[in-house]
Amino acid sequence: MKNKKISSQLKEDAQFINEMQLIKNNLLIEQFKIFCNEHDIILTDDDFEYKGGILFAKKKNIVLNLDKNIKIDTESLTDWNILRESYINCNWNSGYMLSKKNNYMIMVHPYYSLIDQALYASPFINLFWDYKSNDNVFLAIDINRVRINIDEKVSLPLDAWWGAKYNKDIARIERGTGKLKPKPECDSSIYSFDYNWDIRGNIKTFKSEDFKTEDIKIHINGKEYFPARYIHSTYLINEGFLNHLDGAIHFYTKEEYYSRRDEDIIYNPKHTKHIKPKSTKLLVV
Repeated sequence: MKNKKISSQLKEDAQFINEMQLIKNNLLIEQFKIFCNEHDIILTDDDFEYKGGILFAKKKNIVLNLDKNIKIDTESLTDWNILRESYINCNWNSGYMLSKKNNYMIMVHPYYSLIDQALYASPFINLFWDYKSNDNVFLAIDINRVRINIDEKVSLPLDAWWGAKYNKDIARIERGTGKLKPKPECDSSIYSFDYNWDIRGNIKTFKSEDFKTEDIKIHINGKEYFPARYIHSTYLINEGFLNHLDGAIHFYTKEEYYSRRDEDIIYNPKHTKHIKPKSTKLLVV
């Protein structure tokens, strides 16, 4: 009970700080309203949010309306090469891309966020900038928010929790299945991180799924779902390179969620009743 009271007080304090920061940044907000008005985008005070040191402007399709070169395909992905042409990687704040022409940043999709929608999985996102311009790479971005304070403020977690033990030499990672969970005393929205490494001939396969606690829900078309981040990749051992990577968010119904979350990631081969949740693709490489 004590921990819940402390957590509630921290949330109230954070909300107060955020409201004060909106007042403090009023000039910047008004300047951005004028900039958006020149692009036929009308913003009100309710369209701004301060979170974790980051000032956001929120409006449906604001990114697409500010930058007509950005297109979204049928799987809600964007061509990475188009992003590279007009944006600069903010390597000091992973997941953010600074416009080369205007004073705002765009971001990767909110589903990449670690804790809240201001902090992203930095080691993973930064890998995208290593791809060559002619590579066939697609990424999901946040089309409904932009960051407008372009200083070097960074949102950082109080703690970072990583799942699978990793070796830079992927060929040396052993076959295995695991389920990792945070310690009971941790105030975390993570329920479990499930992963599997498998080897068949020259191909090593990795897949993982990140389950949240039952209070993390999403409503789509009036239906309630429990989201889980999913990654699948294949690595050619003899050639020494990754030849496929795709990521998605799985949306489990309540029945599917409670059936799956305490099992390991190799669920379907062990059960006659298979689970195939709804999904939204986040990237394809």
